[in-house]
Amino acid sequence: MRWTLRKHGTRRAILLSLSGLFLFLLAYQIWGEHGYLALRRKWDQERAWLRRIEEQRRRNTELEKQIDDLRNNPEAIKQRAREDLLMVEPAEQVIVKPPKNGRQ
Repeated sequence: MRWTLRKHGTRRAILLSLSGLFLFLLAYQIWGEHGYLALRRKWDQERAWLRRIEEQRRRNTELEKQIDDLRNNPEAIKQRAREDLLMVEPAEQVIVKPPKNGRQ
């Protein structure tokens, strides 16, 4: 038995159905939950996280250098105490400038 589509309307219906299915699958691959646009968002998120990780690594390296300097250099400890804690030697005085906006 041979399968043939004798009616033109039947062929058209099948062709339209298959075309619609193809377009639906194509749209799903682009805009779907796991489609191309979702993949692009994930790539952007990954790049952002990699930038943040790199920034944190640089910051950790800077802090490690500061820690090493403070452990091994007494002058660094003195300088930090003077700048951050406003500590002075016995014969010195501290003069603090007011902020530029005039408020204290």
